[in-house]
Amino acid sequence: MFYGAMVWDPWLIVAQIVCLQCLYYLALGLSMALLVGTRVPRLTLLYFFDFATLTPRTPTGWCAIGSFLLAAVAGANCFLLREATAGQTKSYEARAFPDL
Repeated sequence: MFYGAMVWDPWLIVAQIVCLQCLYYLALGLSMALLVGTRVPRLTLLYFFDFATLTPRTPTGWCAIGSFLLAAVAGANCFLLREATAGQTKSYEARAFPDL
């Protein structure tokens, strides 16, 4: 939607950035709950935002590192899935709106 007859829309870009950040933190939260939440008595925001918890010296640290990697892979898969279906969407838009 960024190229062709459509105009440049900064609000759309900002909305996409916000949506991607929300999806990333949702995936991170789910993976943290599964991997780290089972190992610690109380899962706090410390595990999300403090780099000191990302240590390979403890099993909990490895679980935190794995959570971040898992969230990154989930985000990359969402991006690749969207790019794979973008060609189908563009062809639909060309058929539905031929004057664009």
